[in-house]
Order: sequence, then C-alpha cells, then structure tokens
Amino acid sequence: MEHFQPQHPVEGECWEQDDWNGFGNLALLTVSGNSRFSNLPPAGKINSYPSIIKQSLKLKVMEKMTRLGEGKWTEEKASRHKNEMFNIVKNNG
Repeated sequence: MEHFQPQHPVEGECWEQDDWNGFGNLALLTVSGNSRFSNLPPAGKINSYPSIIKQSLKLKVMEKMTRLGEGKWTEEKASRHKNEMFNIVKNNG
C-alpha cells in the first residue's frame, strides 16, 4: 500500500493522520515500486517514476488530479478522490 503523500516527506508539508491514511491518498503497488517511491512528494513520484504510476489506475487518476490547478496533491484533492472512488464502487458493485 503506497501513501501518495508520504508521512515524512523529504519536502513539503505533513498531513493530518486521517487524511494521510485516507483511501484517497492510498494506492496498491508492487513492493519494488513502493520502495522506490520512498518519501518523495507526489510531484517527485510522478516525474521520477512514470512507469510505477502506470502500475495503478488509481495512481494515474491521482497523477492527473495532481497536475490540475496549482500542480500539487492536496488534502482536498485526496478527499475528492476518495469520494469519487467510493461512488464508483457503490454504483458498480
């Protein structure tokens, strides 16, 4: 399980634990992909490891959301992503 916004980012801000551990900030990855991402901020993950982003449809959506607006992954975007994902599961489950 990968936290797109890391708990201990090498740069940027730390999030509240509920937002950081929230479904909107999480994605499944291979073990090697997860270890490469480490504590890079979301933009660093996107720019440094595009092949890892491609491992997960959810990460692809998170990448697109990150690029929108100011080009940052925010707690608000993570919350919106969580709600969108829950709606997809609810309506297709």
